[in-house]
Amino acid sequence: NEEEIEFVNTEDDLKEFKTEVFKEMIENSDENTMSTMAKLVTTTDNSTASLIFETVISEQNNPEENIDNVSNQNLALDFMDNLSNVDSEIVETIYETQTDLVNDIVNTALSNVSVEDSDAIANIISSSGNDEINEMVFSNLADSNDQSLTTNVFTSLADTDNGAEAIISMASTNQSLYENIAKDVDPTNMTAASLYTDT
Repeated sequence: NEEEIEFVNTEDDLKEFKTEVFKEMIENSDENTMSTMAKLVTTTDNSTASLIFETVISEQNNPEENIDNVSNQNLALDFMDNLSNVDSEIVETIYETQTDLVNDIVNTALSNVSVEDSDAIANIISSSGNDEINEMVFSNLADSNDQSLTTNVFTSLADTDNGAEAIISMASTNQSLYENIAKDVDPTNMTAASLYTDT
């Protein structure tokens, strides 16, 4: 029994240590930090990968005071964008066992987005290959009521095979969501608008 208790304590200590390391990375982050953390997710075990997700969410939602590089950037979106570049399938793998965790990070990533984030959002959609994740992203996009953002995301998606497939898939599985988003697409943008009318 004593050995078991010691093992549990060691595991808890290790988790706490890892969390501190990831927090330090974020609090001292530069433009490459989220790419490094994304690479860590793809090479580590599931519990450490989950810990990275949790730390990114926590740090974005509760940034330490006076840390400009945390409070002024969308860590979760940057992280998800980099993860899509490094290994898009890993998000789907984690989603299968920890749906709530992926839901949390997607909602955190999209809680405060602007037109400057459209390429990152389009990248996440086109590389995810998961209809449920994409529907969640599209729902957040619809809720933003930002015509410029929606138009830019649709335009970026329409320019790639995977992106166009994601739009068509969403339109076929959730027509009302699709129509809700499509009304925000600038009709002068022929590529995105034609995808809407052709679907």
